[in-house]
Amino acid sequence: MDRGDRLVLRRLQLQNYRSYEAADLEFANPLYIVGLNASGKSNLADAMNFVSEAMREPLMTVLTRRGGFNEVRFRAGGRGRPPAMRLEFDLGSWGSMRSGHYSFELTAHSSYGFAVRSEAARLSLGDGATWYYTHQAGEALQTNAEGIAPHVEPTTLLLPLVGGDARFAPMHDCLSRMVSYAIEPGLMRGAQDPDAADRLRPDGSNAAAVLQRRLLNHQPRSGALIEWLRPMIPDLVDIKPVQQGNRLVLTMVQRGASGLNITFDATVLSDGSLRALGLVLAATADPPPSVLVLEEPEATIHPTALAVIRDLVHYAATHGQVVVTTHSTDLLDNRRIEADNLRLVTWRDGRSTIVPVPASAREALGSDLFSAGELLRAGQLDPAADGPAPALPQA
Repeated sequence: MDRGDRLVLRRLQLQNYRSYEAADLEFANPLYIVGLNASGKSNLADAMNFVSEAMREPLMTVLTRRGGFNEVRFRAGGRGRPPAMRLEFDLGSWGSMRSGHYSFELTAHSSYGFAVRSEAARLSLGDGATWYYTHQAGEALQTNAEGIAPHVEPTTLLLPLVGGDARFAPMHDCLSRMVSYAIEPGLMRGAQDPDAADRLRPDGSNAAAVLQRRLLNHQPRSGALIEWLRPMIPDLVDIKPVQQGNRLVLTMVQRGASGLNITFDATVLSDGSLRALGLVLAATADPPPSVLVLEEPEATIHPTALAVIRDLVHYAATHGQVVVTTHSTDLLDNRRIEADNLRLVTWRDGRSTIVPVPASAREALGSDLFSAGELLRAGQLDPAADGPAPALPQA
């Protein structure tokens, strides 16, 4: 089920980033990244978030949010190594960009704590033009784009500085609009400050403000919000933000006895209900992000409702690129999910590794006899166990 026409990001390569000494991730749409707890799934999501944040905020801020430069470096033998990333775009559907790549490498620095060692960007536009730049620390900028000559500090990436130029704007816009969601129901439960942003925060903590803005703007895709939630929340009538003083509180209306409606505020809503709301808000954003990452959406969701979450993922994949990290057999229990939609992450020898689906599991998926969830449940998606496909269940 590879929706190649919706792929914006084709490939992500990491070197010495967090738990990855080296990683090469090729995307499908949707893409399910499967692995045990602490295997490194979240670090892949964080890498995409890192790039997105670095397009909108100072690099120092992005690193500080993660505990500093030393915390993002892969360590071998107790010693940190310089992290680097490369992202490739091919036949993208984002703006006027048709293909391109962006890369950078960071290194330790005695004065600043870290510095940008190198950075490069190249993109081809729909009109046939190709623009590029390369920059090495301490050397002159190399580019074919006349008029691009910003002053670059040692701790600053160049792309955010030239992202307003029409020649590099499509790439900057694409990277800045990647977003990874790890919904935190506890942060959605309390009163929330008004927020003018259209985008849901990665933890969902401004859900009330985002919902209010969508309702006021009558966004088309938001009209389906309740329809997505009803199968997961019994007798749901409505979810809406209510103003309390200068803050907003989420409220839910459910049908009670004798057909009477009962209103609850978010303080008494379950984690599962709030997470479901956050996931639906994330997946129905209009316009959609360039890449939508959902981290372990199955958490606190009732297993019988995970089919709805899976449908939501595939719905979002018809509007943009979607990546899901998971270890849920129930979420993967559908034969629409093919081997090409799966990537496995494992922890080996003190580092995270991305591995392909074992040949036996690929064969079983290709024969349409087993779902990915069934194979995961049977231990057949364990990269170390590339044995024969499991036996068919007896009739």
